[in-house]
Amino acid sequence: VILAVSNSSGSYSTTKSSYLTVMASLSMPYSEGFEAGFNWATINNDGGNTWEYTTTASYSGNGGSLKMNNYSGNTTGEVDETISPAIDLSVMQSAQLTFQVAYAQKSSSTDDILKLYMSNNCGITWSLKWVNAGSSLAGSNGIQTSPFTPTDTLDWQMITINISNYLIE
Repeated sequence: VILAVSNSSGSYSTTKSSYLTVMASLSMPYSEGFEAGFNWATINNDGGNTWEYTTTASYSGNGGSLKMNNYSGNTTGEVDETISPAIDLSVMQSAQLTFQVAYAQKSSSTDDILKLYMSNNCGITWSLKWVNAGSSLAGSNGIQTSPFTPTDTLDWQMITINISNYLIE
């Protein structure tokens, strides 16, 4: 991608290699258990810890999951993103998104936030569909005094989001 700007003071251009990723659209029904790895796009603007694939934590025990070590190595307020391949929902009359999440707080004042955004125009704009944070996101995992890795299915919460209204946007 090349960005070029100019005004009466002069001009400037910059080139970013590998800035755009074109991913194939996936069809329905779609399921991702991360058994075979992780091919989602990741955006890590601050260079700290970010989303990564791991086999040390899995709800089913048969695959892997996405994990972020947010216990140390990240600056407060930084945002890390992971973006799934495009999923074609055009044939759907109704739809829901279900996923498992395991999180524990570092302290009672830790308020990490997990947000889910969706796009219906290939990522040009995004709409917030779900958000959870802090003790509500941690559920029964509470506060952990060392980096948290879920070891039991009870450490995970199942989240189901009705996205049928998104189909008509």
